[in-house]
Amino acid sequence: MFRTPLATTLHVLAWLVLFFPALSSAQSDFSSERLERLRHVISESVEHREYAGVDIVVAQHGKTVISGSFGYQDFESRKAMQPDTIFAIASMTKPITAVAVMMLYEEGKFLLEEPVSKYLPEFANMQVLATEGGDQTQVVPAASQITIRQLLTHTDGLFNFKGYAAAGVGPQLSLAATVKKIATVPLSHQPGQAWRYGVSYEVLARLVEVCSGQPYDVFLSERLFRPLDMKDTGFFVPADKAGRLAKGYKLNEQHTIELLSNQGAPDHKPVYVGGSGGLYSTTGDFLRFSQMLLNGGTLNGHRILSPVTVDYMMQNHVPLNVLPPDGPNGRKGFGHGLGGYVLLDPPAYEDLSVKGEFNGAGVGGTFYWIDRKNDLIGLWFAQRYPQVQTTLKRFKVLTYQALEK
Repeated sequence: MFRTPLATTLHVLAWLVLFFPALSSAQSDFSSERLERLRHVISESVEHREYAGVDIVVAQHGKTVISGSFGYQDFESRKAMQPDTIFAIASMTKPITAVAVMMLYEEGKFLLEEPVSKYLPEFANMQVLATEGGDQTQVVPAASQITIRQLLTHTDGLFNFKGYAAAGVGPQLSLAATVKKIATVPLSHQPGQAWRYGVSYEVLARLVEVCSGQPYDVFLSERLFRPLDMKDTGFFVPADKAGRLAKGYKLNEQHTIELLSNQGAPDHKPVYVGGSGGLYSTTGDFLRFSQMLLNGGTLNGHRILSPVTVDYMMQNHVPLNVLPPDGPNGRKGFGHGLGGYVLLDPPAYEDLSVKGEFNGAGVGGTFYWIDRKNDLIGLWFAQRYPQVQTTLKRFKVLTYQALEK
């Protein structure tokens, strides 16, 4: 197993001391002694080159319990991970899109049971593959319209990736043009009849544009990021912030990190901005977004959503007979709410967690969870592909085992 030099180990320990303040039982519901296990396991993972670097935050009752920057945002140049390192958060864009949709829902722009074709007419006469994953020419008419709620819960049938590739769906097009192409492709299944992790959040981003009259990225910036003081979140990384961007890695055959060939981020607005992925952010910014949800839709005097709406989002909206047998995206014991996964059965999940947990992840190794019972938020930000559920589970175990109340 790879071992880092003593100087590197001391560097990691220095960061641990700086970013892991000692806590007493009076300051939080956590044991500072038991939290040492979390420090130890993460630093070992970095030392063994399982990760180049990691940023973590655990917050409770609106205050940081523990936060740390481990290892490197750029392993090759030995550039240390920082609390303000910028990460590609990939599918953690989805809960942000869901919040944007629900903001407009609260303004009376639409109802969730309405067909999306009322606002995006290109979805009025959808076709469905006669056999999911089968011949693209063998189709039948959709038995019902796709609803906005089905888009939010991935039960719409927008999962025909073979068809999207043939239709030329890709990042070279604008959001409006992409969504129109998506609408020409047969659905993978009848609306509402299955849970599939597809391209529905691209359609939702376009819905935001149409119903708000603003480009999607402008809506997010003005209506969400600015009020929440999310200064480092967006669809590109400006040149003056490029030095804070974490490099991407993967595990090689020796189970140690290897630099990905494609690196970097756009330094100006890209042609395509969508609702499924594409955002860059920091743990500090995403903590503010998560805290807003945990607070019932408000942060620092800015009301984003009603607490009733947030509660509605964080409930399961998918019938159990529609969910995959092993859970959505392999998350046993979980259902799906509006914008995130919802834990229904902790024993089925098979690791420490709390019923009602709301969470999500990005393919590059970013993860968040919100636990309303314990008034708790957890963030794990790394940049190692692909995201590994066992690592995220271990992070939660090491957090909850230190909880004393």
